[in-house]
Amino acid sequence: MNNKSTDPKSCFAKNLKDYMDRNSVSRKKLSDDLNIKYSTICEWLKGTMLPRADKLELVADYFKTTSSKLLEDPNVEILTYKYPYVTKIPAGYSLERASDEFFAGWGIISMKRNVEPHFGIQTTHECNPSQPHYANGEPISFTITDKIFDFGRDYVIRRDGHDAEIVTIYQDPNVISHIRYVMVPVYNEEKDYTPFYFNDEESGYEILGIVDK
Repeated sequence: MNNKSTDPKSCFAKNLKDYMDRNSVSRKKLSDDLNIKYSTICEWLKGTMLPRADKLELVADYFKTTSSKLLEDPNVEILTYKYPYVTKIPAGYSLERASDEFFAGWGIISMKRNVEPHFGIQTTHECNPSQPHYANGEPISFTITDKIFDFGRDYVIRRDGHDAEIVTIYQDPNVISHIRYVMVPVYNEEKDYTPFYFNDEESGYEILGIVDK
């Protein structure tokens, strides 16, 4: 049985009504402006149906927001947490051990309840000049995970025998028989920014987390 407060249709209905109220947009105006049936708008607001992906994007653009914002639970409280960050995560070290030996400070992040734990690594020199994502000395927070979720995102990883580094991970478009990762270094201790490759499920690298920004 669905929990109504977290049901996507119910969440969308609450968020849509909130955006309409804040922008003084009536049902008829929304219907006319987006060329969507008035009855469809009413069903959305009753929480009985969800818009298709194209309509959801249309509504998001109209209110200058994102599709994910329209679908998130408005009742989930955003809380501020602190996370430890370190100057390095050596090869073979757990995050706990790295925190004990290379602790640099506490970072602050705002997020919803019941999310994955966070950790951080502080840059100690300039990043890859062709990938200037982060300032020198900036603590970089990441969500702890051992999975690759999205291509084109920055991850904290370790290669065999190397300290943790930040890389942007892409899927190699030239390989179709299996997944091949292209890893473009953004920051590492050695200042070696040569791209490298790993096949899916190949040993030799370890995902520590996905960078939050």
